[in-house]
Amino acid sequence: MQKADHAKVTAEQKAIWDDQAETYAELILSNDPGDHASKQVLDAITKHRQLAAGSRVLDLASSFGRPAVPLARELPHVSVISTDLSSVSAPLVQKYAAAQGVTNITAQAADAQNLADFSSNSFAAVTCSYGFMFMPDLDKALQEASRVLQPGGLLVATVWGEAENCQHAQAFQGFAKALMGPKFSLSPPWPLTDPHALKQHIQAAKFENVKCAEYSHNFQFQFDDFARFMVGPHGQFRPMLNKLQAAGNSNLYEQAPQALKDVCATHGWLQKGVVHLNNTALMFTAVKP
Repeated sequence: MQKADHAKVTAEQKAIWDDQAETYAELILSNDPGDHASKQVLDAITKHRQLAAGSRVLDLASSFGRPAVPLARELPHVSVISTDLSSVSAPLVQKYAAAQGVTNITAQAADAQNLADFSSNSFAAVTCSYGFMFMPDLDKALQEASRVLQPGGLLVATVWGEAENCQHAQAFQGFAKALMGPKFSLSPPWPLTDPHALKQHIQAAKFENVKCAEYSHNFQFQFDDFARFMVGPHGQFRPMLNKLQAAGNSNLYEQAPQALKDVCATHGWLQKGVVHLNNTALMFTAVKP
């Protein structure tokens, strides 16, 4: 992908997340109170070394503030900076932090592929949960993470596993087929499911001691919340529905929630109004020499 294409994709992603950030925050905060993923990141940091008072942690692609806010809550002696491509995210982080009584965190818009606002060698840890897999210039993002890390600093990055091990990816694909027909093929909603591929990218950014571990990140969503996230006015499938509706496929907005429910029920994911999705995630840790 050429540099101009990187910029185009990044701009498109920003527009999408500007539109969907609040809906995503509502879904996760309402349905994932245990926040197992943030605990995984926290454990990786504390096992690496005890962060000194006044240390700084940078969270990339933070969305509404996970893992940034939980990290700040559990590490009150450090300063956490939450960043996201979408400018909508910073107020969501501030709201989440206030609800948690967390004060050692700041939030701002920043493109992980260009961390010009941050000095080199200035952070003890850089985290990125389910973010690197969306970045068109992954190598640049990893280089920037390395640049801002202090020598000996830790990178913690999580990505989703292969679609066959991620039922929420299967839900995306199954719903797309329900809309478009059985022959329709939806590309996986994220790349980097091959742990060897991401490890190579991380090593190319001059990180050392690169390790990968699998963990389970399962969801239980109230169906109405899940439907709003998928097909509501600011849902992830809304752009596709808009295009299909404009092409003459009438009543899609009304039909989509039932089609989604049928997919979930057929796969056995829907039980008593709750969608249960079991997923495998990969967590990478690496150290800047």
